[in-house]
Amino acid sequence: MRILKKAESTDDLRELCREQDVTLETLERWQTAHGDRTAPSESQARLSRTERTREMKILNQLGLQLAAFPPSVLDQLELPEELRHAINVCQAMKPRARGRQRRLVCQILRGEEHEAIRERVESLEQSSRKAGK
Repeated sequence: MRILKKAESTDDLRELCREQDVTLETLERWQTAHGDRTAPSESQARLSRTERTREMKILNQLGLQLAAFPPSVLDQLELPEELRHAINVCQAMKPRARGRQRRLVCQILRGEEHEAIRERVESLEQSSRKAGK
């Protein structure tokens, strides 16, 4: 490919891509072939489809769990405002109408620090188990 030989750096290649309407795939191929620092490393490699599916199932379970908690428990979790609002709307809906709102809760969770939220939920459940014994 002629465009790859003319480009000296990633910025040059991006500019040439814009000028000659070349795809991002060509850019990524060049970065990988030339060992550019912007090429994804092994640790940053994309998750496999199975791993992504497993992660989404875990997030869905967390979303359903959050939607089932009473408001007093949600106050203790210190959730982001957007997530808390989506959960409140979900809880106010009739049971048959909650499906789409639950998906929205899960979508918001993907954008948030869901690991931290999951840890807070687990610690809250452990403390409630200890108190119940």
